[in-house]
Amino acid sequence: MESIVQEEEMIFQESLSSKMDTLILFEGYPEDWSGENVEILGFSTGKPNELNATKLSEYFSMEDKKAEELLGFHGRDFYLAVENEGGEVITDNGVEFNRGDKDWRSADKVYVVERKAAVLGQGDISMRLVVW
Repeated sequence: MESIVQEEEMIFQESLSSKMDTLILFEGYPEDWSGENVEILGFSTGKPNELNATKLSEYFSMEDKKAEELLGFHGRDFYLAVENEGGEVITDNGVEFNRGDKDWRSADKVYVVERKAAVLGQGDISMRLVVW
């Protein structure tokens, strides 16, 4: 039984890694999506590891229910943040690039995936996805 649980946890961690890769490497669909027409979430500009600040602003501005559905973690708590090299959440035109429950550090069975990238006008960033 314990090996099944460990395997399920490993599979879930791998799916989170895949989700993060999609967010960073894929432009989303449609390619120039907005909060009104986005079907598949992706933040890339089309260049490797370069994120589109407009898409980030659109996502972090949309209503919670739609934003959560796009990530696809039904029934789980999550936290998604884009931070500068100093660990501060990036803000663009008054929009904070974070979403979800910020109090994840006290949760049990926390899964964390973090990737480095760049955002035009912001420089190097880290995108962190935490699910529990």
